[in-house]
Amino acid sequence: MVGIALRGAAKLIPAWRHSVGLVDVGEGTFTLYAVTGDDSGVFDSGTTVSHAEFGGDLERLKVGEPDLVNGIELCPRAVGSLKGTPLRSQLLVPVLDEGALVATVNIGSRERRYFTKEHIALTQELARIVGAALRQVRFQQDLRQAHELAMIASRSKSAFLANISHEFRTPLNAIVGYTELLLEDTEDLQSRSDLWQIQRSSRHLLSLISEVLDLAKIESGKIEMELSDLDLGPLLRDVEAIVSPLVAGGENRWELDLPEELPQVRGDSMRLRQILFNLLGNAAKFTKGGVVSMRVRHDSGRIAIAIADTGVGIPAEDLPSLFEAFSQAHNTRVRDFGGTGLGLSISRRYAQAMGGDITVESEVGRGSCFTVELEAVVAMCEQNSA
Repeated sequence: MVGIALRGAAKLIPAWRHSVGLVDVGEGTFTLYAVTGDDSGVFDSGTTVSHAEFGGDLERLKVGEPDLVNGIELCPRAVGSLKGTPLRSQLLVPVLDEGALVATVNIGSRERRYFTKEHIALTQELARIVGAALRQVRFQQDLRQAHELAMIASRSKSAFLANISHEFRTPLNAIVGYTELLLEDTEDLQSRSDLWQIQRSSRHLLSLISEVLDLAKIESGKIEMELSDLDLGPLLRDVEAIVSPLVAGGENRWELDLPEELPQVRGDSMRLRQILFNLLGNAAKFTKGGVVSMRVRHDSGRIAIAIADTGVGIPAEDLPSLFEAFSQAHNTRVRDFGGTGLGLSISRRYAQAMGGDITVESEVGRGSCFTVELEAVVAMCEQNSA
C-alpha cells in the first residue's frame, strides 16, 4: 500500500525521486522503506543513514512540521552524498503516530525552489495515508509474531504434556496391574472392595490424562485422523455390546434404532467410537431408572446418530458453552458426577475434523439428546461427480 501511495504521489508531484523512510529518533537514524524514481545509486531501499547524512531537520520533523530545502547545494545540512546528486530541492513531511515521529515522506527535485504550498499540502495528505498503511503493516507483523509465539507455546505445552503424561501413566499402569493381581489372590471382601476402589481411581486418572493430552494435540494441530469409508452397522453393534451393560447398571432401559440399510460414512473408526463411548457414557452416568437410546437416521446425504437419555438434563443457559474445554453445566446434580469437562469438547472437535458436527438439545428434568452428524460417502461421491 505504501508503494501504491508513492506511485500516486509521483503522478501528482512529478519529481526526481519519491521515498518513505522509517525514523528511529532515539538512534538518530533514517531507513529507506520504499523508493520510486531514479536514485542514481544513492540511498537504495533498506539503506540506513543518519539524519545529518540525509539532510533532514529532525527537530522540525519531531513536532510535525515539514522540512523544505529549496537549494541543496547551499544548505549547510546537506552532506556530500546529497550534493553530488542531481537533487536541488527536497521536501520531507513527517508521519506521526500518536504524536511520535515514526517516518517521513520524502520528495526530491532536480529544480531549485520547485515545491509550492500545494505540493506541501498534497504531501501532508500522502503522509496521513502512509501513516495508516504503516500502522496496518505493524499490526500484521504483530499478529504474525503473536501467532508464532502462540504456536511455540502450544508446541511447548504439547511436548510438556506428552512427557508428563508418560511419567504419570507408567506408575498408574503399574498400580492397575498390581491391583488386578491382588484381586485374583484376595478373598477378603473388605480388601477386595478397597482394591476395586484403587483400581477405579487409577483408571479414572489414566482417562483424565488421556483427555488432557488429546486436547493438547488437537489445539496444536497434531491430531491425526485415519479417514476411511466406514460401515456404520457393524461399528454401532460393537459399541452397543460394550455400552449396554453400563446402561443397564443404572437400571436403565437400552434402545437401539438402526435401519437395515445405511450408506457408508467417511471417518476415523477409532475416533468415532471414542465420540460414541463418551456420549453414551455420559447418558448412562446422568440417567438412573430411565431410558438411554441410540437412533440412526439418513437424510439428504447426512447420517445423524442421536444419543438420547431421560436423565437430569442441562440448563438452557449452559448449552452455548457446553462444548468449550473444561466447561461443565452449573446444575448441581450434574457437577456431583465429576469429570474434567473435556469429553464433549474433544468429541466435537473430532466430529468436525471428520467433516461433521455434534449438536445438543436438552431440558432440565427431562433429559438430553446429542446428535452426531456425518456426511455419507454416497453424498460425497455425488458432489465430486457434479
